[in-house]
Amino acid sequence: MASLRKLTSTQPTFTAVISTCSRGIGREFANQLLHRTDENFKIIGLCRSVGSDLLILKEKFPSKFFIVDGLDLENQSSIENTVKNIRDLTNNKLDLLLNVAGILGNASSDPGPEKTFTKIDRKWLQKSLDVSTTFS
Repeated sequence: MASLRKLTSTQPTFTAVISTCSRGIGREFANQLLHRTDENFKIIGLCRSVGSDLLILKEKFPSKFFIVDGLDLENQSSIENTVKNIRDLTNNKLDLLLNVAGILGNASSDPGPEKTFTKIDRKWLQKSLDVSTTFS
């Protein structure tokens, strides 16, 4: 397995935003960036609600990790409020956006994409596209 090296920045501050980071690949991006970056990095994690995993990362990296919660990618005012919060945290300077928000299924009535095309519900597909492409 190849060795992963630590990321360093020559800029005074390098700012990355992860949309969204409450679980899955987004949380792992946050985890890896926090562990593999120097003190010049600021990582901003967006989420709908803050879970214990994010609080642990915040406690471990209080000067590098900032959480903006309350983001609902299906609600325009929530998106606008999140953008304002990001601007406040970054002074309008953003170096990296990792847009990994997405939904696979709702676990109760629709288990996700593991089905044939003829079984995909059009409304569910539209919801998935809305959430997955909103912050792009």
